Amino acid sequence: GPAAKDSVATLMKLAVEKNVAVRCMAIDALGNIGPAAKPAWDTLTKLLSDKAIRPTMGGEGRTTVGDVAKAAMAKIDPNAKPTNTKK
Repeated sequence: GPAAKDSVATLMKLAVEKNVAVRCMAIDALGNIGPAAKPAWDTLTKLLSDKAIRPTMGGEGRTTVGDVAKAAMAKIDPNAKPTNTKK
């Protein structure tokens, strides 16, 4: 929640790690912090186009890192419309 706002800078670094599982966990954590994670907005925007598949325990599902970023952004600013201007 908001009390974890001091961890935003560290989570932003982890959100761009090579390891997909680490990226997804960091992005989820940023979303769970909510509006206090707004400084991560630009980092998350860049991740919207990340097509890496999120690892799952059972191997089911095809959620991408970009999907995870979009969900986190909705928690950080529910009124904003996340868009990635990069093609």
